[in-house]
Amino acid sequence: MSVGLALLAVFLSKIPFYTKSAEERAIDVTLAQLRAAVELHRLRSTATTDDLEGSNPMQLLEVKPVNYDGEFANRGIAPARPGTWFFDRESKELVYVLLAPEKSSLKQQQMLYFKLELRRLPERTVRPSELPAENAGVVLNQLND
Repeated sequence: MSVGLALLAVFLSKIPFYTKSAEERAIDVTLAQLRAAVELHRLRSTATTDDLEGSNPMQLLEVKPVNYDGEFANRGIAPARPGTWFFDRESKELVYVLLAPEKSSLKQQQMLYFKLELRRLPERTVRPSELPAENAGVVLNQLND
């Protein structure tokens, strides 16, 4: 019986680690799908990449993730349920609400922010006779809080 209790205690202590690991993998998979969709759109579309900047990358997916709550005018009215994605039209950011905040004294929700931004080469080239670099596409970047 004591061996069973010890195993249960070890198992229960590992649950937060495995939950966080699973959440990180799920975020990585969703971001990979979004980045692939952005690249496919860029390759297939005749529109300029400027049109994609600041848009909702979830709109490029044919099948949205089940934990995507949609677009909202701003973060204040978004449901912000843990483990979900939503798009903030005001800041033009895709937001992911983490399942469980890191151990801290503040019990506030932690969020990850992403945005479609233009990827540009340097404006000035090494040789002054060359023209400024062209737009090199659009990328989904994670923003710092």
